Amino acid sequence: MSKHQIKILDGGLSTELVSLGFSLENCKLWTGKAIAERPDLLKQAHLNFIKSGAEVITTASYQLSIELIIQELNCSELQARNLIKKSVQIVREAISEANSK
Repeated sequence: MSKHQIKILDGGLSTELVSLGFSLENCKLWTGKAIAERPDLLKQAHLNFIKSGAEVITTASYQLSIELIIQELNCSELQARNLIKKSVQIVREAISEANSK
């Protein structure tokens, strides 16, 4: 990337999820909660950003840690790691879907 090339980032994922009807109240996982509970809405949020011109998409796991997931979802370490992997998979699905249209 040249020093003068500009990339367009996605927007506020929490704000987009809330606009799609997802509740983030009293949740330490923030957007990470959507990975487990509403991956469909999460993918739609990513698609909305891509359709708006975003060239860089942030996964919903950006603020998560294995320890926090285990604590908040009462799950195993393996399940927590898989949740983070799922956030990448959801972004890849959104990109693939956007590119196929």
